[in-house]
Amino acid sequence: MVHVFLLTAEVLHDTVAIARCGEPVRAGDMQWLLSLTGMPCEQCVLGSLA
Repeated sequence: MVHVFLLTAEVLHDTVAIARCGEPVRAGDMQWLLSLTGMPCEQCVLGSLA
């Protein structure tokens, strides 16, 4: 599942970020994608359009 976050490159490894859908994810558990790939979280996509 791909979640959408508003982050900067300086985010710390142990920072907990909240996705557009409200899902909390620790930065150290994230996989950074260079392009739009994967199955997007529908709620994140809808939140990004608002």
